[in-house]
Amino acid sequence: MRKRTLTREYIVSTAFNMIDEKGLKAFSLRKLALKLNVQTSSLYNHINNYEDLLIEVACRAGGTYSGYIESLITGL
Repeated sequence: MRKRTLTREYIVSTAFNMIDEKGLKAFSLRKLALKLNVQTSSLYNHINNYEDLLIEVACRAGGTYSGYIESLITGL
């Protein structure tokens, strides 16, 4: 099996699916990196930070999670 290339789109898509399945409280960059079979630091070649990724996920959700995620980011 060929290894999939790590891209911003692939990271966001995987993060979206993980959050959709288990919820935001169960999500972390470490868990995302494990799912993608990469080092956590490798994610930062494609995303600026955790909040940046959450905003991308919210945009992908078409607003479904945006209010919830924005309130969490505000609380950080």
